[in-house]
Amino acid sequence: MLILTRSRLFFAFIVSGLGIYSLLLAFGVLPADELELNAPMWVVGLLGSILILCSLLVLFANHGRFADLLAGTICLLFSIAGAWVSSAGSAEHFSGGIPFIPLRVNVFIARIVFFGGAVLCLVIAFIAFRRAARKSPE
Repeated sequence: MLILTRSRLFFAFIVSGLGIYSLLLAFGVLPADELELNAPMWVVGLLGSILILCSLLVLFANHGRFADLLAGTICLLFSIAGAWVSSAGSAEHFSGGIPFIPLRVNVFIARIVFFGGAVLCLVIAFIAFRRAARKSPE
């Protein structure tokens, strides 16, 4: 049963709107200065897809297998994005870091952290897909 509350609908509407905006940027429907973006357009489109899937997950959170498939897909896509940042992200766009440590060491640490997040998301996606496969159809 689909449980629609005002807060769920509001959140899903806002998040899916942001996802659609990102997809329109990625497909070139809306103008974007690629020099101002820190990622290629396929990554922008990937993140837009994640936002739309997240809004669906909010609406279908209590739907067993379908919710598990959505969650697994979201984590898989996050894993792809994290892997891109760890391997191909431009070092000049990494900010923050540990003071008094050289920039190249901070960038190396950031890449390791993003790679670890990508692996963690991949493991969670595997668990969600396995859980969905073990559930009986609803």
